[in-house]
This record gives sequence, structure tokens and C-alpha cells, in this order.
Amino acid sequence: VLPRTSQHVLKLWNIRTGALTKTQSNFYANCIQFDKTRLIGAKERRLKVWDLKTGGCTRTLRGHPAAITCAAMTDELVLSGDESGVLHVTHLPSGNCWRTAQMHDKPIVALQANSRMMVTASIDQVKINTFKWPLLPAHQQPPAAVASPASGAK
Repeated sequence: VLPRTSQHVLKLWNIRTGALTKTQSNFYANCIQFDKTRLIGAKERRLKVWDLKTGGCTRTLRGHPAAITCAAMTDELVLSGDESGVLHVTHLPSGNCWRTAQMHDKPIVALQANSRMMVTASIDQVKINTFKWPLLPAHQQPPAAVASPASGAK
């Protein structure tokens, strides 16, 4: 359980035992996501990745044109949406932004992802996309003649 406080402190609790396992001070984020080893938190136009064991920040990701509103993780990808409707897909091990896409005309307010698909939502629509060609880095893109299986899907 990861409650956010107004004192800019993040507290990590063991949900089974109720024990406080970690406290992180100077934590500024308007959205957070975590898995067993990492936590991502976004503030303004940057996203930070923390190691849950050490509590240290391992990476800072930048590049959004507007304030980040939501984020999601898969094993190797961090997806983040912002107030301008832009989605960033970043390869976490390298820190390289693989793709940016204008997903919505309004702010992305919710985002979920797994290894096969992602769902983004703005205040007026929801989009479901598969992770076939759109999320591969440019050097791994298929030839231009090959159509993306998700092309035209809304």
C-alpha cells in the first residue's frame, strides 16, 4: 500500500502484516505505480524510477510536452500520459524513449498496460491498442509495406 501525503513523504506498507517497510522523504508525485522491485512516480514533466529495496532513484525520464497525469509499467516499458494527450513509451533498461504518440485531444486521465496491450482514457474516450509494431524501437520496425495489425483500430 502506497499512500501519498501532503508532507512529500511516501510510505510503503506490507499489506499482509500492516508493517511499515519503508519511508521515502522528498517524494513529489501526482501519480505512482509499482511492482515487486520498482516504483515510478511522476511530477510535472518528469518521471522518476525508484528501487524499492534501497529507496534510491535509479532513473529520471524527461521529454513530455505537458505535465504527466498517469503512468503504467510492464517488465521493460514505462508508459506515461500527459495533459496534452501525448503518450510516451520508454524502454526502462536503456532509458530511451521508444515512441511518442498523440493518443487523445484531451488529457490522458488513466492508463493501464500489460505485455500485450494498453488502454488509455481521456475524459471523452477510451482507446485500446495492442503492442505489436507501434512500440518497437525504430530500428526494429517492420518494412513500410507491412501493415500494422493495430492500424486503423480505435
